[in-house]
Amino acid sequence: MKKMKSLLDQVKKGLDAGLYQLALFVALCVPDICGAVESEDGKASGEKYKAWIKQNLTEKWPDKYKDQFTPEKIYQFCCALLHQGKTKHENSTYLRILFLEPKGLKQKNITLNTHCCEVGTETKSMSLLIDIEQFCNDIIEATQAWIKRNETNQNFKKNYKNLIIRYPEGIEPVLGSPVIG
Repeated sequence: MKKMKSLLDQVKKGLDAGLYQLALFVALCVPDICGAVESEDGKASGEKYKAWIKQNLTEKWPDKYKDQFTPEKIYQFCCALLHQGKTKHENSTYLRILFLEPKGLKQKNITLNTHCCEVGTETKSMSLLIDIEQFCNDIIEATQAWIKRNETNQNFKKNYKNLIIRYPEGIEPVLGSPVIG
């Protein structure tokens, strides 16, 4: 399962290097990839994305995600961010969804559980605050468990082989230089 491991490793390395936007963008893509891989037609869809999030994230950790960050809201956020570069979907109840970087509160010696926390609830600026490290690590852990459950599934086998991978030594017709393909 080298292909998905490589992608998840890059999310982790992004977090470790403080490349939080990069880690978040990739983490948000993972459920779409997984939904496609486990499906018969090998294609992604909003319904497959939400079903994967529900089964592998929100039902696994209901106390973490509650009603604030549901599969529907995660999908809306994913679409708004990845396709339009914004943190608010037109159907969202929040002004925006904010991902808190780990250094933010640690620098001030504040310890709070800020994962899936509504802020500004009495104002027009009501937003949802998400711990970016927690969210990305939950996606990584959920994906690792999903792979173990599905690696013998026929759809998984059929579609997984087509996933992107890095070839450190190249691949025909480009040999001797790292390529991704």
